[in-house]
Amino acid sequence: MSEAIEAFVEEVIRQWKTLSPVQLANYNEKQRRESESEYRSFLEHYEQDNCYLCRKPFKTMSAPNPCLHWLLRRSNKFKKKNFLDVTKSFDFHNIEAFLRWVAHADYGNRRGGWHFWRKN
Repeated sequence: MSEAIEAFVEEVIRQWKTLSPVQLANYNEKQRRESESEYRSFLEHYEQDNCYLCRKPFKTMSAPNPCLHWLLRRSNKFKKKNFLDVTKSFDFHNIEAFLRWVAHADYGNRRGGWHFWRKN
C-alpha cells in the first residue's frame, strides 16, 4: 500500500475513534436511510426495465457513458471491450452490489415481493 493511502486510512481510523456512540449511531442511521432510499429507487426503475443510475432503458448502450446495466444485456451486443469500459467507470464493489440487487430483485419478484425489506 502506498504511503499516501496508509496515511489516509490511519486518519480515517483516528477520526472514527473520536466519534461518540451517539455520533456513530447517527451516522449509521443516515447511511441506512440513504441505502434504503437508493435501493427503493433501484427497484422502482428495475420494475420498469430502466436503469436507476443513468435512467435509460436496459436495452440501450451509450458508448460514451458506460453503465452497470450493460451487464444485463441478453444479446450478443455486449462484448469484452464493453466490460472493460464498465470496469473503468465502476469498481468491483459497485459492480458486485448492482448485480446482487438485480439477483435479489429477480428472486423477490418470483417470491411475491420484498416484504422483508420494509421495517415493521
